[in-house]
Amino acid sequence: RLDPRAILTTEASYQGQAPLIPGTVALYRDGNFIGNSHLAELKAGELMKLSFGEDDRVKILFQPTPEKTTQPGLLSSRKRLDYNYQIIINNQHTDNRSVKLYDTIPIANTSDISVTLTGDVPSLKDVENKKGVTAWVRDVPAGAKVQLNYGYSVSYPQDQSLTGL
Repeated sequence: RLDPRAILTTEASYQGQAPLIPGTVALYRDGNFIGNSHLAELKAGELMKLSFGEDDRVKILFQPTPEKTTQPGLLSSRKRLDYNYQIIINNQHTDNRSVKLYDTIPIANTSDISVTLTGDVPSLKDVENKKGVTAWVRDVPAGAKVQLNYGYSVSYPQDQSLTGL
């Protein structure tokens, strides 16, 4: 939501027999130098991650819907806030792309508050052991658009107020 850019990344398992010493690596994309990065020491089988900058042929359109507040009524003494988002991923490449979309979902810090995910189910939750970080993985065909709809509801006692959403 904060940065709707597609970033081209790659992951690979280091297959060398001797450890790869830490140092600077030069990054090239489509035959063009794009910058330097730093690699930590890698042992056989360890995962290496590299970023190759913004992919200007994958466009992400983020469309939040207005926040909806449900007040307590006759049957409930709880307030509810609903947040919903529509994401459109547009692949302008001539080949298919796998896109991983990240977002953060609030985490309740007391038992009085509940957070419920709605819409499309995330492919990953608590990414890299970071609570609330979710990801949706979508394969987007060449020249196509894929839509993703998700959100969350926060329910809490009417006598409390929420901050930090």
